[in-house]
Amino acid sequence: MQHPPRIILVRPQMGENIGATARAMMNFGLSDLWLVAPRDGWPNAKAHEMSAHAKEIIEQTHVVDTIDHALGGIHYAYGASAQRRDLALPHHDVPSMPTWWAHDASLRSAVIFGPENHGLSNDDLTHCSALITIPTDARNTSLNLAQSVVIIAYTWFQMHQASNPPS
Repeated sequence: MQHPPRIILVRPQMGENIGATARAMMNFGLSDLWLVAPRDGWPNAKAHEMSAHAKEIIEQTHVVDTIDHALGGIHYAYGASAQRRDLALPHHDVPSMPTWWAHDASLRSAVIFGPENHGLSNDDLTHCSALITIPTDARNTSLNLAQSVVIIAYTWFQMHQASNPPS
């Protein structure tokens, strides 16, 4: 069975988005949340309030200072970006996820999301194995942080359910 991906939020700015991320993760069977240098510190009362029934994820959240620390034990790191970048990294979109996520089930993966105000920097992306984008209308390509997490978590869950149907 494939390991669920780790979700890494880099320099998240709003506790509400951290809480909504935890809730989205719980909805779709993910539990490994890491924060890199959250702006308002940790723990965060607003994250706890917004997490609803995902309090256990909030309580088990790992907080570290660098992306390198958050990637400990990870083999594939996918950076979520609203825009294509001119970087020497493979680029994937979420609808095609089942075709590119199929790597060795024993290997661990992570999806890295950037801060709400500008997303991942090019320097942040140097830690990634590939980029992921969520197709949107060209007039507004940037999604809310937790919305991005829920779309990727849902897609992973659907893909996982298809390959491991309930007994």
